[in-house]
Amino acid sequence: MTASLPRLLAALMLARRVKTGGVLMSQGKSRQRWGLAALAAFAFAFAFAQAGPAVAVDRCKDLKIGAPGDTGPAAEVPPFALPRDFGVTAAPAPAPGGLVAVAGNFPTGKVDNRVFTHPNINGVAYVLTWNQLEPQRGKIDWSTLDTVFADAALNHVWVQLVLVPGFDTPDWALQGVATACFPIPYGFGSGQKELLPMPWDEVYLHRWFIFLREVSVRYASNPALRMIAAAGPTSVSAEFTLPNWPPDLGPWIRLGFKPSRYIAAWSETLLVYRSLFPNQYLTLTLGGPLDIDEHGNIVSGEDIRTRKAMVAMAMGMLGPQLAIEMDNLDGAPKAGGTGYLISLNGQAVTGLQMRTGASDPSMGPPGDTPQQTLQLAIDNALQPNSDGKTLSYLEIYEGDFLNPAEQATLRSGALRFLPPQPPNPHVTTIPRTHF
Repeated sequence: MTASLPRLLAALMLARRVKTGGVLMSQGKSRQRWGLAALAAFAFAFAFAQAGPAVAVDRCKDLKIGAPGDTGPAAEVPPFALPRDFGVTAAPAPAPGGLVAVAGNFPTGKVDNRVFTHPNINGVAYVLTWNQLEPQRGKIDWSTLDTVFADAALNHVWVQLVLVPGFDTPDWALQGVATACFPIPYGFGSGQKELLPMPWDEVYLHRWFIFLREVSVRYASNPALRMIAAAGPTSVSAEFTLPNWPPDLGPWIRLGFKPSRYIAAWSETLLVYRSLFPNQYLTLTLGGPLDIDEHGNIVSGEDIRTRKAMVAMAMGMLGPQLAIEMDNLDGAPKAGGTGYLISLNGQAVTGLQMRTGASDPSMGPPGDTPQQTLQLAIDNALQPNSDGKTLSYLEIYEGDFLNPAEQATLRSGALRFLPPQPPNPHVTTIPRTHF
């Protein structure tokens, strides 16, 4: 082997950033189908390592862009005027409901066509990152999304669009932006240090809003676009989470985190989404903010107070246009901490997403089969709250929809979202009543 060790390490790091075998996964989500992905990634790394001089491994040291307090170019303001009234629009129709397939495999972004034609789904939650779509400023590659929307329209399936900035912001969009180096808190690359733009940085947010405006121009009038997940003051996914391990809290205090500052960034973000996507449901994806209070003190439970304040703000701003989602469902006996989301059933459109595929051993009791784990997760998701209200939609990973052993469980789960109907022995598929 002629390649230098530093270059091979750099290549392996790049291969790690090529997300495969699933989509951006939520807290504690595992790598599905990692065996083949790892072989492909190593092959890529080895080939990359054979050519050219050594490169640096540490992005946080290699990319010196911005510092706490940087404001960036003052001229970088979105050319569109944002409305300042907080009136509530009418709810888009119809509301999202039923089973939804989570897709967006990396690095290709392609969805298996069998997902779109699956009889038990009503929608596809499609995940893609900003740096994949716009690696160069102003040069957006629409080809993957165009294919997704064409396939969705052809098969009468609606789309929830999940576009992710944060750690996945393109390098050009970080120039002049206040950033800090944090370990990725969960999902692919967990623990690897990467640059994160400050969630309240106006230059970062405005560049993100300009990108969203282009997305709106292209897709907001597309009837297949039923929901779009709000993001911006985020890190790993559309969840409103930030790196929050105990060693992370001190740096956040020094960087100026306050709940009010974080909520204000989200208020501006939701206003932009509402302006750009008036005909879609806007998803607020629950996460755990930081245990830091207004005075810069670490206070246990402050993250819960901030989360409830975020939900109250979103309800007031978006009204019936709001969908609230949590991406941490599993087959554990205590429902994986989803009780708060379930308590909101009936107050807004609500959805739960499994934190990874049902075949992952961490998703259910030891020894359970994927279909048993999936059944437990569906049961957890569809338990009524104290008002007797149940969930609007349930998101399950693409691999589960393609697993032959799970089809009966998926069919029975889909039926639980439909109004009671007399049995028909001739019906073999589930009608898509929510499109």
